[in-house]
Amino acid sequence: MHRQVISPLSPPTYGVWLGVRGFLVDGKSDQAVAQMKTVRIYPQARAGDPPTMTFMNGSGKMIDTIFPDTYEYFESLTGLIEKEPLDLVPPTDRFLPASIGIEKDKSFTPDPKMKQLLAEAARVGAAVARANTFASRDPVARVYADRRWEWAFVEAAPHGMRKVMSTSTIALHGTMQPPAITTTPKTAHFHYSRNRNLETA
Repeated sequence: MHRQVISPLSPPTYGVWLGVRGFLVDGKSDQAVAQMKTVRIYPQARAGDPPTMTFMNGSGKMIDTIFPDTYEYFESLTGLIEKEPLDLVPPTDRFLPASIGIEKDKSFTPDPKMKQLLAEAARVGAAVARANTFASRDPVARVYADRRWEWAFVEAAPHGMRKVMSTSTIALHGTMQPPAITTTPKTAHFHYSRNRNLETA
């Protein structure tokens, strides 16, 4: 008998991701899947009559979760800003997309020359993000000074330093499935690390 746990949440966004992890038992996922299917997510107003949950099986399916490194990236960004609440992005960050014409409740219609520049910017930005993620020069990312192991996630330093690099690193690592996601950790607390010549572990 599983204990029922009800946790009301007030997310700042209209779209919510719930990340859960299940481990194999005797090489099978049956128990983990069954437990995950006990989860119920619904508006608090429907607590008395929760809607039926729909669970999709993505096993063996091709799913592309990588951000585009083309002009389409900025179209996706425009759609996100338009969809979500204005205050989701703080004013100190909101000016960045606004500087190229992306603002909530305003149409984004760059001319052909601007589209070309944005396409190039997307390619360069994606390359920089990958370099910071998989070949970081930040000494804090090194697990050992004399080896090639790096922390997969580098915490942001005080006063917001490393914020941009840390955010992109989390996004890139988060769209993958390292072995540690599907294997039982040996201890209750562990960190992700990776070797530049190997997969994340």
